[in-house]
Amino acid sequence: MGQCLGVCYREDLEDEYRKEIEQIKHILNGNISKLLNDIEIKMKEVIMKENFEAAIKLKETKKSLIEISQTQIITKIDKLSEDYLYIHKTDSLNTIVILKYKDGKLTEKDIHFDESIYEKDELIEKFITQYYTSPNMIVPDKIHIFKKIDTSNITKLINELKNIKTEIIYKETKDNIKIIEMATSNAKLALITYNHEKTRLLKI
Repeated sequence: MGQCLGVCYREDLEDEYRKEIEQIKHILNGNISKLLNDIEIKMKEVIMKENFEAAIKLKETKKSLIEISQTQIITKIDKLSEDYLYIHKTDSLNTIVILKYKDGKLTEKDIHFDESIYEKDELIEKFITQYYTSPNMIVPDKIHIFKKIDTSNITKLINELKNIKTEIIYKETKDNIKIIEMATSNAKLALITYNHEKTRLLKI
């Protein structure tokens, strides 16, 4: 007994019960930024206490929350294929995240790392050109970017080479803000994994 969070068993857990309900609502609505931030804080606390088992569990929880959130974000209920391209820049490495949607649902994600010193505008142009003109690449109906730049020449090049009619779009919407949050979380997790693997290989 005493394991249920319901107020029917323990009245002193009423506040905790309400907090759990609020967290569930946030997860179902895709609003996980605060939850992820809380987990980050707890991870730092347990690492300081050298409780690495708890840190691993928190990391797994964070990963699960992101995966759940991905299934909640619906961009449009239509028959279009759409890519969302986001670049997360740091001093040493750029992480490029491509979230691929089909019929309004996330179906795939592609992550690349780049060590160039290009400014974000130039990096977006160069990456889109190289990525979407590669021989085996299936170009979506729409490519969404999160920075306003002139992509008319790139669009023309891709359409001519692939004999298609794709669009490269910059548009600020509520859904896009959620997707940016998700892409940022994916980029940070990928960067942590990349750095850990790089450190491990250097020790071999």
